[in-house]
Amino acid sequence: MTLPLTGVTLFALEIESGASASTFDILRRTNMVRTSVTSIRHGDVRKTPPVAHGVQQYDVVASNFCAECVTQNSEQWGVFVANIASLVAPGGIFLTTAVRKANGYSVGPVLFPAASIDEADLAAVLRESGFSAQQIVIRSVPADRASRHYEGLMLASAVKRNL
Repeated sequence: MTLPLTGVTLFALEIESGASASTFDILRRTNMVRTSVTSIRHGDVRKTPPVAHGVQQYDVVASNFCAECVTQNSEQWGVFVANIASLVAPGGIFLTTAVRKANGYSVGPVLFPAASIDEADLAAVLRESGFSAQQIVIRSVPADRASRHYEGLMLASAVKRNL
């Protein structure tokens, strides 16, 4: 049985618990996410605010392979992450995955641009966006093969400071 996002879910569970996660743990978390998600909105990371329906904040915001994959410019990337992070309510959680030290990413034979960022860049923009330095967790894994156009993947969670 193939579970959607099994790898990401497994990685998140192992970061949270510090131990291996079972198939039951993955299924339970997948079900929890499916029953907990209340809305998915279209947005544009280049805009402030990135969601057209006015400024609204959420308890959990997830952004996967987004900001770094729409620009090669690390300064623009920082603005894009800050725009996404503006959607997180005080005390809320921001979850993000990003390619690490990329010069691009490929989909089939096509190479797309990507900002070359690392853990220090990600931590800095999260702190600047109002997240508690003590509650930023970033874990990295190397690329699964040398032919990738990036060095690895980063998974981060951060808690927004209360006002």
